[in-house]
Amino acid sequence: MPSVPRPLGGLLTQPAAVSRSRCRTPGRLPSVMSCIRSTAGARRRFIRAKQTGGRVTGVMIKQVPWGDADAVALRARQRAEIAERYGTPDSEPGAAPSAADIAVFFVAYDGDGAAVGCGGLRSLGEGVGEVKRMYVVPDRRGSGVAQGVLAAPEDWACGRGWRSLRLETGGAQPDAVRFYTRCGYARIPGFGAYADSPSSLCFERLLAGTPHPSA
Repeated sequence: MPSVPRPLGGLLTQPAAVSRSRCRTPGRLPSVMSCIRSTAGARRRFIRAKQTGGRVTGVMIKQVPWGDADAVALRARQRAEIAERYGTPDSEPGAAPSAADIAVFFVAYDGDGAAVGCGGLRSLGEGVGEVKRMYVVPDRRGSGVAQGVLAAPEDWACGRGWRSLRLETGGAQPDAVRFYTRCGYARIPGFGAYADSPSSLCFERLLAGTPHPSA
């Protein structure tokens, strides 16, 4: 049988770059102050992106439960767009994320209180997380919202001593590939449920300051 494309990454098209996190040194858990500085740095980068784009003002990133109504609605829009891009509503290998395995989830709100983006993390164990259900509504892409949504779980993971974040996307999402590459994510072999999925494109970003395995 021909393989079915198996995308799972975000649908994001904003060009802002994110500097690598320096929350940890090898072999040490991050200090409270180091992660505070990292969070403040991410916030400053997000503000600069908004000022440069000129399209986003007063955006707030809020941690919410998995079942939050805004989070549910945004995830539904993400899955609908994924299905349209890949021509199937069932393009996800392995178990879909759920309240049982998502460690944290965030929603971005604009100045009018409208939910405009979301994203979260699934714990893979041993200090590794997987970015899940990243999404920004189409009219807010390219505005800096995506950068803010991604920075939130990155800083959350840093504050808990996680060493890296991974994700998976697919060939029908070149915008997602560009975005994650600009944000410091490097290609890696397929992991977990994606190891046997030739259509999957997997990425990883190190948070701990340790050398990348391919270096």
